[in-house]
Amino acid sequence: MHTPRCVSHLLVAILLAAMAGRALAEEDAIKPVWSPPRLSVEGKSTGEAALTTQVGITVGLDDLDLSPSLTYEIQSASGVGSLLSVKEEADGRAEANPRPWALGATVNVRGWGAGSVPPRAREALDEAKRSAFAVCALSCRGPKDQADVKKFCELMEARLPKASAIDPSAYGADQFCQAGEVLILAAQKAHPALLSHARPFNANLGFQVGGARFKHLGPDAANPGQLVETTTLQTPWTVGGNVAWLQEARGASWTVEALLTHGVAYDAAEDTARYCVPAGDVTSGGGTVPATICKELGATGPTRAERTRFGAYVGWFDAPGYVWRAALGVEHTINSGKHRTSVSFPIYRLIGGTSDYKGMIRVAPGISFAKDPSEATVYSVTISLLGQREFFSEKFDRL
Repeated sequence: MHTPRCVSHLLVAILLAAMAGRALAEEDAIKPVWSPPRLSVEGKSTGEAALTTQVGITVGLDDLDLSPSLTYEIQSASGVGSLLSVKEEADGRAEANPRPWALGATVNVRGWGAGSVPPRAREALDEAKRSAFAVCALSCRGPKDQADVKKFCELMEARLPKASAIDPSAYGADQFCQAGEVLILAAQKAHPALLSHARPFNANLGFQVGGARFKHLGPDAANPGQLVETTTLQTPWTVGGNVAWLQEARGASWTVEALLTHGVAYDAAEDTARYCVPAGDVTSGGGTVPATICKELGATGPTRAERTRFGAYVGWFDAPGYVWRAALGVEHTINSGKHRTSVSFPIYRLIGGTSDYKGMIRVAPGISFAKDPSEATVYSVTISLLGQREFFSEKFDRL
């Protein structure tokens, strides 16, 4: 199977966006930095599970952050424990699609505004930055033996030719010397909202291409009319994006999110066939009985499906405290002409973290029903453990 042209175009767009971000950063003497690695482990009550890792860089500009990243994901239909298992068979039954994987790229854009930080907290941060700048600038008059002082002084000297005065509020918290960072940290502890990094706009654009291996029965080329166990490799792919907006409200912020993806997926055959082969004799009750080894596999190979998914969510975000957020949303999937609608209520709860990295838990009860009345309605609960920069997704196919 050939990778579709739209994937190639999207890859070029991602590379151009990364190059443009780097050029803009160099103009402002701000270098791209490695983003903290993101990690998620997701398990669903229906058996589906996924493990995702994401690494990339961040270019911090005046009004937004640009973060290109690579993602790797493995999936399973046999629970979270099977994600790390080395066995592909259990109880004589082979998993139809053992741990498919996907490699992708995403560009995350955050910003266009100061976010939902209350004015009092914003003023406290600006004052702390002015004090931190004064302390660090004073250190530049002496020996620059310490790495943190040298880094700050080089950045300040690079910015001076471009402006008659430097605005300390334009500095990131990690761009001051160590003594200045202590003052920033004190302001953040006094005003927890400063740790939120919740910006009014968060968007992701990306693609992923994977590999899926299916075990099934197929024609035996050497013996026409007979079947043989075989393995088929397929390459599913997905492109798409999502966007989230935060709208100010008293005490918290409304959130509006939307998602759209399109791709090709492969599904294991619905019909299975069971066959057994002799395994010798077993002594039992003074005699012997024949033993067999049995397997159950797909009766045919996997089926290809064009899959389009779109959805929208509205929710409530605890911007001042940055402890929780919740949403209610509807997603609709068209799978080669078959329609299925899902309604879910995801709730996020912070369980620890810093200004740059947060650990949280996501619990999402949901219901899924098909347009075809012969297909079952599915009730489920999805639990995810997340390690990422903020409450909003940095993957193009997740909200």
